[in-house]
Amino acid sequence: MRIHEDRCWNCGICVKICPTGAMELRALPHRERLIWNNRGTAEPFMKSI
Repeated sequence: MRIHEDRCWNCGICVKICPTGAMELRALPHRERLIWNNRGTAEPFMKSI
């Protein structure tokens, strides 16, 4: 599987569906952190001060 970093949302779906478990998700400093809501969809996480 080829990952295009400019198209990646860092959601982790590809990691979960990889049949061999060869993929891992790493935090990238320039990307917005994503969390999962109760419905199973990714949404941006913003720290509130």
